[in-house]
Amino acid sequence: MTSQGSVKQISVMPVDLPEHVEQAPDKNSPLPSRALLDDIKVRVDVSLGTAEMTVKQLMSIQNGSIVELEQQLHQETHVLLNGKVIARGEIVAVNEHFGIRITHVLDAQ
Repeated sequence: MTSQGSVKQISVMPVDLPEHVEQAPDKNSPLPSRALLDDIKVRVDVSLGTAEMTVKQLMSIQNGSIVELEQQLHQETHVLLNGKVIARGEIVAVNEHFGIRITHVLDAQ
């Protein structure tokens, strides 16, 4: 709708696109340099733990409530990149911040 309340007419027509055919990589074509990716930032998440509760328990949460996690103290936690576990480690204090000491990097597969 336009600002005056009338319906704007649009034209819709089919588009005939050529079908994509996978081509074998050109062995003479240079590969992109890893240096092109070095400055790209990614978000890394650390999963501290999870908890299972009923909706009733969830609805009773208020300031000061404590939710007990299934994760045990001193148990390794997961490091995730785009939701995929890439490493495990232990939670540490770094000055006034949390950190993670990597104890195991998973093999790339």
